Amino acid sequence: MEVGGTSIASAQIAYAQPVDLPEMRDGVGLIVPRVLAERVRRPDMLFPGGEVRDATGAIVGCRRLDTYREQE
Repeated sequence: MEVGGTSIASAQIAYAQPVDLPEMRDGVGLIVPRVLAERVRRPDMLFPGGEVRDATGAIVGCRRLDTYREQE
């Protein structure tokens, strides 16, 4: 990709349906990327939320673990 005369590395990606996910177990949570949690929408799939940023805007931490509700 070229932007303003500068070549920038880029790729086109597509997310397929997740495979080989473990069964849900009482008292067990899985920390996963937000994109997976959004796709699967299981209450045991947790992702970083409430991002903490430094002075440059880079993410340096999070305040909590979030989850999406199961799809109805």
